[in-house]
Amino acid sequence: MVSIIVPIYNAEKYIRQCLDSILAQTYTDWEAILIDDGSPDNSGKICDEYAAKDNRFKVIHQENRGVSSARLNGFKRSNGEWIVFLDSDDTLPNNSLSRLIVESRDCDCVCGAMLISECSNKRILYKEDIVIENEELARSIIKFERKFSWELPGKLIKRSLLDNDTLTLPKEITVFEDYIITLRYLKKAKNIKYISTPVYNYIQRIGSATHNNIFNLEKIEILDKYISGACDVTKFKEERIKGQCQMLGWIIEDNQLNYKTDWFRVLHANSKSASLSRTDTLLIYLVRFINSGKLRGLIWKSLLKMKKILNRHK
Repeated sequence: MVSIIVPIYNAEKYIRQCLDSILAQTYTDWEAILIDDGSPDNSGKICDEYAAKDNRFKVIHQENRGVSSARLNGFKRSNGEWIVFLDSDDTLPNNSLSRLIVESRDCDCVCGAMLISECSNKRILYKEDIVIENEELARSIIKFERKFSWELPGKLIKRSLLDNDTLTLPKEITVFEDYIITLRYLKKAKNIKYISTPVYNYIQRIGSATHNNIFNLEKIEILDKYISGACDVTKFKEERIKGQCQMLGWIIEDNQLNYKTDWFRVLHANSKSASLSRTDTLLIYLVRFINSGKLRGLIWKSLLKMKKILNRHK
């Protein structure tokens, strides 16, 4: 059986199409755990309506505690050998579970392609068919490469990879929760399969937490602390440095960031032994020699714009 875990908050505009996509699955041995995370709108009532019609839907009503808490609560109440996470404003193509189950032989996790809808544009993310070992995958993910996905949705995950410790995160982590959880369960996984079949409809909406998030030094320090705890920092030392350089780009405009900052000083010291790209090296120089976050940001955006223009003319 597959347990589909759906955390829900203020999703009354989208939840019906999400739940209808579960009902439309050609693979029928599933249960859907719907966690109403204290929604003030009608999301909870709609969930109860579906549960009354089909006993494969199970509804949990809880006080608002965030998506990580909702997923953990759903996992505790689930019974499936396999786990699928689904966001309440997204949908599954009707053959998703069937395709994932067919591909799950000898694998701990099957990752399908995502069909991403952003306004009127649609694109497919991750078109590669590949079986990859956990360490190789971890190396790619830690560097924040987009070669492979680290999101929890769009995957069929063996139950044995997940537990309370794997899924528990503090309230301070409001983005990249999936990233940390994925690094945690990769410690237990052996083979991970990526398939080119789209198994998840990811609908990007204006106002989502990912799109609205603004990073600052404090958030990065907290995030980086939990990333360090989720992977072997000795084994993946160089990958961690490159990942931290990515984070540095996200907070380049923060005036709290300067060459005296403890987090940056450690990164700068470690970077001397790493083979960094010119881009990463430039980021470090910007922080070392320019104190104004606004000026650093202007220079950085100009360089990125120039890079895009040059790439178009190659």
